[in-house]
Amino acid sequence: MASLQPALHPDGAVHVHAGDEVCPYCEQPISNERAGEIRARFEADTLKQTAALQARMEEQFKEAREQIEADNKAATQKILQDHVAVIEQIKSDALARENAARAAAKQAAEDEMKQKLEAIVAQQEATTLRAVQAEREKSEAMAALAKVKADQETTIAARTDEVRTAMEQKNSENIATLTVKHATDMAKISEQMSAMQRRLDAEEAEGADVKLLEELKKRYPKDEITALNKSSGADIIHVVKHNNKVCGKIVYDSRNRNGWQASFVTKLREDMVSEKADHAFLTTSKFPTGARQVHGVEGVIAANPARVMAIVGIVREEIVRFHTLRLSEEDRSQKTAKLYDFIVSEGFAKLLGSVEGNDEKLLQLDVDEKKAHDKVWEKRGILLKSSQKLHAKLREEIECIIGTSETD
Repeated sequence: MASLQPALHPDGAVHVHAGDEVCPYCEQPISNERAGEIRARFEADTLKQTAALQARMEEQFKEAREQIEADNKAATQKILQDHVAVIEQIKSDALARENAARAAAKQAAEDEMKQKLEAIVAQQEATTLRAVQAEREKSEAMAALAKVKADQETTIAARTDEVRTAMEQKNSENIATLTVKHATDMAKISEQMSAMQRRLDAEEAEGADVKLLEELKKRYPKDEITALNKSSGADIIHVVKHNNKVCGKIVYDSRNRNGWQASFVTKLREDMVSEKADHAFLTTSKFPTGARQVHGVEGVIAANPARVMAIVGIVREEIVRFHTLRLSEEDRSQKTAKLYDFIVSEGFAKLLGSVEGNDEKLLQLDVDEKKAHDKVWEKRGILLKSSQKLHAKLREEIECIIGTSETD
């Protein structure tokens, strides 16, 4: 009879067996031939249970981790909301404190103004009371002496009216004279200030009033100068002639603009190429950063309107000279490059700087002259105020003598 082997892991389940075999799950004897098969099946069941258990554990771990992340996210959101609420509360408190401070300052200013007004009113009331009291006392004194000094009072009153009338007329004449003189001086000052402002404006927008088309036709009547009706690019075509022969061509963009744009140069350059022109000028008072008065870019000369005619004269002479000498296109290009280099060179800039320096010196002379006038006008104003005080003092003394002063 085959040897028996105890069950590996009994689970207490009831099994049905044939003959004398014993199931290892229920601790019944079983033959050795079946033991290996049972053990393999048992191990397979064990692995399956272990895998299922591990899967359930991983699923539970994933759910727990997601729950923790959700809790952390909710907590973070809550902290952010609390932080925003605290900030809003701080802002609200600061605004309330600021409004309270403003209200307090306004109330303090109103209280101070009220006190000043009350003081002024009190002072005016006191002055009025003193005037009424003085008038009452004067009336009483005059009533007591009316019978005795009736004739004398009539004479004194007549003489007083004459003196007052004469003095008031004299004062009016003096004040009118001073007023006219002051108005004349102020008109001169205003005119001088306007002149200086015009000079400054002219310095700021120098050459803005230059009409390039008219200037070109006036200076070069034998050349063909034509205006183009275009919204951008070249608006003047200048055909240079010498002895009734065409020497070259220049294109201009002479529109007034409030700012610099690189597209102005690009469009003018395209027109220069399409017109087969030798040179192109862009008149402008606005330049790119680091440039002023004259600037060469992409074969186009950008220049202040006040400088264009001088540069055009130089360029035109070169065009005529090139034509006269019948230079090759290569030589002409080299000379043109040299001419551009000179126009944008430091030496050319220094020459323009010298001109600007002289203009600044002339403006400084005007400034110095105005300062000198300011000192004279200041002294005249001081003397005028002093004269006004003396006139007031003289009037007060006379009123005290004749008895018409507010205070005895």
